[in-house]
Amino acid sequence: MRFSIQYQASSDEWAIFDTGGGSDLVAICRTEKEALLHVLKLQEKTRVSGFHPYDDSQQIA
Repeated sequence: MRFSIQYQASSDEWAIFDTGGGSDLVAICRTEKEALLHVLKLQEKTRVSGFHPYDDSQQIA
């Protein structure tokens, strides 16, 4: 999975991070369900676009 969801107790929110080559904050959601749905949309968008900037399997030597 390229995205990580973490609960932030201090703000009572769910943070989504892009872990594909870094730990960039992508979004903050109010509920876990909202965060899961957001990640599913992000994964589908990535899959459809074919854009995988951190995929080393296609790197040319």
